[in-house]
Amino acid sequence: MLIDGLRADLCYGEQGSAKTPILSRLRQHGTSFNQAIAAASSTSPCVGSIMTSLYPFAHGLRDSVGYRLTPACRSLAESLRQHGYQTCAMVTGGSVLPDTGLNRGFDEYDIRERDEHLYSEWRKRLDAQLDRLARQREGWFFLLHLWEVHVPQYFSPSFNRPQFGKTRYERALSSLDHELGKILERIDLERTCIVLHGDHGERFENSILETAIRKAKFHLLGWGGGRGWYKLNHGYHVYEFLVRVPLLFIGRGLFPAGRQIETQVRQIDIMPTILEAMSIPLDQHMRIHGRSLLPLIRGEQSGELPALMEASADAIPDSRSWLRGIRVPPWKYVYAPRNPKIRPELYHLGEDPRESTNLLDRYPSIAQSLRRTIEEICSADEVRTPVQTS
Repeated sequence: MLIDGLRADLCYGEQGSAKTPILSRLRQHGTSFNQAIAAASSTSPCVGSIMTSLYPFAHGLRDSVGYRLTPACRSLAESLRQHGYQTCAMVTGGSVLPDTGLNRGFDEYDIRERDEHLYSEWRKRLDAQLDRLARQREGWFFLLHLWEVHVPQYFSPSFNRPQFGKTRYERALSSLDHELGKILERIDLERTCIVLHGDHGERFENSILETAIRKAKFHLLGWGGGRGWYKLNHGYHVYEFLVRVPLLFIGRGLFPAGRQIETQVRQIDIMPTILEAMSIPLDQHMRIHGRSLLPLIRGEQSGELPALMEASADAIPDSRSWLRGIRVPPWKYVYAPRNPKIRPELYHLGEDPRESTNLLDRYPSIAQSLRRTIEEICSADEVRTPVQTS
């Protein structure tokens, strides 16, 4: 279950005024990761990393237009289908269209329009699909991509009240939480494993003026019509509120109830975790960057690995100014690999969680070391020529 634009801090109740009792209950019934880091701050590259266990520089999907998954990678859906699972998806159009290659391995790939949501007629299609899957005897994999907290945000009118949040984002999250309870009622939780995740975060601390501008441009210019306006939301940087996302695994006998893990993990770790949980071996020829989280979930010692991230969406109109970063707690380093004129950034997340003070000049050796780590990881298999869609 992939919730587009879901921030970890709001999902986990660390800040904000959203009401999320269902999400809290899911945490009590499963294992959650408090430091899960997205591979990017926009949808297409993040979903590519979830499905392939590769960073965007290797799977090739850097944006929703003009890029697609490289043929060399293998998707989670392809692996599951090969082992007898029926694979289906219900996704929101725009960032995960078939042209991106994200439909590879799916028996069914149902795309809804952006104005179709849980409070529209589309809900009937979703309920029918859930009921059909519940009746099946064979195994199935269902990718549900929910868009209700994504701009322009959708919520039930009954949740458009101050007690459910001060912002549109918070009220949309409160409303979505209520709907998640209804969705879960249609699922046999005794026989089903659920992975709840956010692809990337979202800026929601918008002023009234910013919110008005955002909504006006969304409706007047259309999706992607005004490059740069996205800076009000996501895709333009790799700040913590854009890349730290919730990650929950729920499944009786597999994922301990109520366990919260503070070790940093990555979006690229989801695919190998699911495959190992389903006792499906990785193809010996499959190249991945991630690792299974099951040892960590079982309480075994597991060292923290660096988390790479990038900002490569249409919020940055010139791809030479795309950003790449690395998170090695307590440090985060960010730079523009194709544009030396953009000043790199170095933050100490423990002392400066809001990333307000650039420590580049104070700790140049740390910045250089982190940059070398990024370059070493990327140098082996970067997709240097993007695969264009036609």
